[in-house]
Amino acid sequence: MPDLMTQFHRWCITNETWSMPIVGKTGTYTVSYGKLPKNREYEYGYSCTCKAFEHGGGKECKHILQAKSFHCLWNHEAVCGSSLPTPKSGKCPRCGGDLTTIAIGV
Repeated sequence: MPDLMTQFHRWCITNETWSMPIVGKTGTYTVSYGKLPKNREYEYGYSCTCKAFEHGGGKECKHILQAKSFHCLWNHEAVCGSSLPTPKSGKCPRCGGDLTTIAIGV
C-alpha cells in the first residue's frame, strides 16, 4: 500500500462563515452562510432572518439571492489553472479577507 501524500488546500474564510445585512421593504434582514443542521448532520448553506425564509421551508428568499452576488467563496481548487495564483500572504485574492488552510491526505 503506498504512503499517503499531504496536500494543502486554501480558501477564503467566507466558505465557512459569512453574513451581511440586506435592506428590504419592511426592514433590514441578515443573510448568513455557514453550517446548517440537516438530518443529524450539517451542510453549508444560506439562511435569512426574514419571514419568507422562516416560513418557506429553507427555500432561498429574495434577500439571499441579492446577497449571493456579494459573497466571495474563493476556493483555490475551484480556480486551479486560472490567473489567480495560490496566495502566500494569507489574504484572499478576490476579497482581501482571511484565508484558511486544511491538510488532506491523498
